[in-house]
Amino acid sequence: MSCETPIEDYLMTFKQLSSGTQEKYYERMLRHGKTYAGAEEDFNYENYQTTIKACFSNSLNAWMMEEDFDYVEGYYYTKGIPIAMEHAWNVCKKTGKVYDFTSVPNNIPVIQRFGVVVSNTLLRGFLECDLVGVLTPLQWALRYRKGIYKQMTLKKKFDV
Repeated sequence: MSCETPIEDYLMTFKQLSSGTQEKYYERMLRHGKTYAGAEEDFNYENYQTTIKACFSNSLNAWMMEEDFDYVEGYYYTKGIPIAMEHAWNVCKKTGKVYDFTSVPNNIPVIQRFGVVVSNTLLRGFLECDLVGVLTPLQWALRYRKGIYKQMTLKKKFDV
């Protein structure tokens, strides 16, 4: 089966090599994920304390500070790295614009993003477990929440 984007091809390969819960993760990511184009560059990222190589924390912090932001977790391709890498960014609920608190302030050229919006319920549960920096919200859900992937909402968010 050929997918629409290089990231989807990458995820399909891992789905085929996986089994059980891990296979379901890739299946749901492929089914409910979407491609996100570009990122807002005309935004004052300096008002946020961000760290390079800390996209999950950067995006969680932005989600906590901006009520109009969704947290998105998935994968991205960047210039010079031939594999899709796990990544997190934010999307404005009102405009659909992408805000990337890691790649934009650090001038990392992103070629493509593919991911899913993670529900506020899941994010609050993750934050209560104090695992930021140890696991990502979706990794936490995969390992510690039973039935997470049976509970997809119509808005295509991972939910509990």
